[in-house]
Amino acid sequence: MRGERLDSFLRTQKAGPQTYESAKRKAYTAVAFGRPTSALTGNETIKQIPGTLVLPGGVPIIDKGFPIVGIGVGGAPDGRIDEAIATDVRKAMGY
Repeated sequence: MRGERLDSFLRTQKAGPQTYESAKRKAYTAVAFGRPTSALTGNETIKQIPGTLVLPGGVPIIDKGFPIVGIGVGGAPDGRIDEAIATDVRKAMGY
């Protein structure tokens, strides 16, 4: 996700209907704040901002010190699994 533009989305046939929205919001939150969403879970202020989701599973891609893209993953039974997958995707992209 760049800004609020969704560039790519993948979903398995067995994924629940909520996974699209949760992954999108995690990606937005990660790029907007330049931090993994797991690092923001205790921030009550961010939770009030429309479009954000401060559950584990969102990671930013940082280039030259600036967040440029957010990767969001949703649907695993534990947000730590979502975040591990997002981190692996980021590494596979060379970041």
